[in-house]
Amino acid sequence: MMKMNKIEEMDFRSLSDQVFRHIKNMILNGELLGGQRIPEGQIAKAFGVSRTPIREALRKLEKHGLVEILPRKHAKVIQLDPMDKLHIGQIRLQLDTLSIQLLSQCAEEKDYKELSEIAGECSAYGEAGDFVNCFEKDSELHCE
Repeated sequence: MMKMNKIEEMDFRSLSDQVFRHIKNMILNGELLGGQRIPEGQIAKAFGVSRTPIREALRKLEKHGLVEILPRKHAKVIQLDPMDKLHIGQIRLQLDTLSIQLLSQCAEEKDYKELSEIAGECSAYGEAGDFVNCFEKDSELHCE
C-alpha cells in the first residue's frame, strides 16, 4: 500500500482565481498604481501559465472596478481623481441607505448581527490600513 504524506496546504481555487487574488492584492497594496499597465507576460511567467487565466482574472477585476481593459492593447489599473472618489462615495452612501431600508422589511435579527459583524471587521481593517482585507470584507458585505 502506498504511503501518502499529509499535504499541509492546497489551493483548490482555479488558476484564474489565484491570479485574480494576486493582482488584486498587488493593486490594493500599491505594488500596481493607478494608470499603470498590468504586466500580463510577467504574471503569466511567475505563475507558469498561459495568458488565458491572466485574461480571465483581468475580466473579473474589471467587473470589480479595479482595472480597465483596453481592447487589443492591454489592461491597466483604474485611476480615480478626487472628484471620482467623492462621487463614488456619495452614490454608495445612497445605495447603502436604500439597501438598509429594503432590508428592514424582510430581515431577521440574525441577518443584522451577521452584517454588523462584517461591517465591524471591514472598519477595523480600514483603520489598521489593511486595505486588502478591508476590500475583501467590503465585497462580502455588498456582494454576497
